[in-house]
Amino acid sequence: MEPCAETMSTEIGSVRVPRTELDDLAAAPLSLEAFRPGPGARAYRAMRDGWDVVRWTRHPIEFMRAVLPLPERWHNLLVLNEAATPMAESSPTSLSAALAMLRNLLHSEALIDGRVDYAGLPQSPAYAALREQSRLLTRLRPESFRSDAERTAFWLNLYNTLSIHGITALGLRRSAMEMPSFFIRIAYRVGEHLFCLDDISNGVLRRGATKPVTGRPQFRPDDPRMVYCPRIVDPRIHGALVCVAASCPPVAYYDPERLEDQLDLAAEHLVTQLVHLDRHRREVRLPLQFYYYARDFGGPSGIVRFLLRHLPEPDRATAAQAFTEGWRLRWDPYDWGLNNHVR
Repeated sequence: MEPCAETMSTEIGSVRVPRTELDDLAAAPLSLEAFRPGPGARAYRAMRDGWDVVRWTRHPIEFMRAVLPLPERWHNLLVLNEAATPMAESSPTSLSAALAMLRNLLHSEALIDGRVDYAGLPQSPAYAALREQSRLLTRLRPESFRSDAERTAFWLNLYNTLSIHGITALGLRRSAMEMPSFFIRIAYRVGEHLFCLDDISNGVLRRGATKPVTGRPQFRPDDPRMVYCPRIVDPRIHGALVCVAASCPPVAYYDPERLEDQLDLAAEHLVTQLVHLDRHRREVRLPLQFYYYARDFGGPSGIVRFLLRHLPEPDRATAAQAFTEGWRLRWDPYDWGLNNHVR
């Protein structure tokens, strides 16, 4: 016997929410209209976000490198793990063990509450180990990955490691946006291929998706690096990727065996720390991850479902009310200052 519509429900965290309510939220025109801003609002958004980058920039040419379709040879790619001699093949498991050892060193010497002591890192044994261990990446072969969990955990850890390595190697002190080309400038050699930060985030973890700033796809469909991609794009990665900014989540190490729970925690941290519900102003403030990567979450309705799943129980009810009644939606600016910890 078919259950009646009123009794059908889905589990969201510890709360059972009627499925019909979720469907209504996903389709409500008032609640989702704010996700579709007009040309004027989009232009203002682009100018404000552009200024948030430009104000940190050392030189205009660095900004041009980041946003213009320049030939790759103009990017002045800096490969941080070039090995002096060829190395034998290795597996993700052994490389993950090396990254875990490196994580322990970083935690003991350079990471405090998920923030990085960039001033002390260059002189530390952890940085010497980072330079040495990163050379092992040239051994990796794509067929070595046994599961999507291994792929996702590996590339998340590698992105977060490369970003810290890059800040230290380039001597940036205030923000990665001192050099807006940072995300296409620094790279690791993994196996036979080079991967900059954008290659890892937009290319591998987002399966060759378009870059939010330029609208151009990171990988072509025939790019040989596509073999490293997980089979699906998991939106929870946006709570785990650390682009070395103050608005980023704390640095963490991701384990394939515990990845589901860890990504849920990362998603919960993202929404509890950066989503704000103001009853007095009838306003919802969201971080820019939901604006620029809306497609990864499944569009406006997917963002609503993501929030209802990962917000804590008191805020979940408020969010349901907000999107049902069409509260105003605002996007908070991104703080590109370094995720620095000053001792």
